[in-house]
Amino acid sequence: MHIGIIGNGFSGLMVARHLIDLGDTSLSISIFEKQHQPGRGIAYSPQSEKVLLNVVAAKMSAFPDNPTHFVEWLSKQTQFLKDDLNLLANSFVSRAMYGNYLQDLWIETKQIAQTKKIDLELLNLEITDLFCTEKTVHIHTKNNEFLVDKVILATGNQLPGNPKELTGDSMLSNRYFQNPWNYSLNPVDPKKPIFILGNGLTMVDTVMQLREQKCMNQIISLSPHGFHILPHRNFTYTLPDWISELPPSPTLLQLVSAINRQFKALHKHGISAEPLIDSIRPHTQRFWRGFSQYEKKRFMRHFRHLWGLARHRLPFVTYDIIQKERINGSLSIKSGKVISAKPVENGIQITYFDKTSKQNQTILAEVLINCTGPESDITKTNSSLLQNCLKQGYIQQDDLKLGISTNINTFETINAAGKENEKIFAIGNLLRGELWESTAVNELRSQAKNLASAILIN
Repeated sequence: MHIGIIGNGFSGLMVARHLIDLGDTSLSISIFEKQHQPGRGIAYSPQSEKVLLNVVAAKMSAFPDNPTHFVEWLSKQTQFLKDDLNLLANSFVSRAMYGNYLQDLWIETKQIAQTKKIDLELLNLEITDLFCTEKTVHIHTKNNEFLVDKVILATGNQLPGNPKELTGDSMLSNRYFQNPWNYSLNPVDPKKPIFILGNGLTMVDTVMQLREQKCMNQIISLSPHGFHILPHRNFTYTLPDWISELPPSPTLLQLVSAINRQFKALHKHGISAEPLIDSIRPHTQRFWRGFSQYEKKRFMRHFRHLWGLARHRLPFVTYDIIQKERINGSLSIKSGKVISAKPVENGIQITYFDKTSKQNQTILAEVLINCTGPESDITKTNSSLLQNCLKQGYIQQDDLKLGISTNINTFETINAAGKENEKIFAIGNLLRGELWESTAVNELRSQAKNLASAILIN
């Protein structure tokens, strides 16, 4: 069986690894990755060593059945040889370091494939389209065609969506960067600010990278809600079981009410919500799948932002750096909405509504960097592959346009006719509509193993 994997970030790499671990000489694998080094993807290819993981090392093993794998790997690295394992397990290491870990896994995976006489190839090509026949999937690049028996969509996060307020001239300008992980600031006028859309984790990473690159410009960051990311605080307290007191499939109202009760009990004793979030995480996919469409829409409208605040935390050292930037005025975080962005001869003129002053403000910025988060609506992404698959009816979006409809047991995509496609599989953020939580290593590592098993069984 010949399997094509489109994308070689964490998900693509680990699916390949499990296929090889479970497969035999009848298996061959072709991986297509257009730009990133094996395993790293966007997430683990930062330009700065100061960009840290947002969870401790103990939770970052690539293998669901070997939770200490990453920590053990860390202990063998030169800079950590003398460090205590428990200290390493509770450390926030750099994203670049985790990328090194995944690259070592790729080297190891190639060696295992060679030993087991399984054909494994990595092709640095962009897949633009595919076509399914009764027996074969035709995978198309700009100039080539490849034939496989099954294909796995492991495309990872898409670029942020372009705000509708930006005109064509703005988006085509060399002053606007849709990709927050690929921008150019040379030469830069230190007197003009850098303007960032978005106040989430990507904004934090971008600020860290800008400072690492010796960019001393003032940075202005704008989002509808402002900056409310909190640091990790509590590592010791485990909340007693309260999930079992809920119905098997609680309604959104039942769940929110129960969470509020637990939060108030913690707050009474001066404890942050982290133990509460940790207790919910193993059950979020089950809760999400039990919600009605009305409840899912209500969650997205009223609770999505609150869940993001509770769910995403910063290492304290990173949080401290951001707070110092705010105190000294080098980072100005605002709540509001961009109205327009117009490229001019010596910069980009940005007008935005400031919620604090309740007035429109206009500034001349050096560049505008989009850190609003990955676009999930396929019709608005830059992926010609996913758009073409959608147009041909091989896949369909979920009702909320968070990802694509998929059988979460077999990972087979659902086509436009509502039937399972036995040749096209999906993993990772493409399953957000089905699972909600489907982007972190904690979820992806289990998906990768289960997907490999499902394909080989069939």
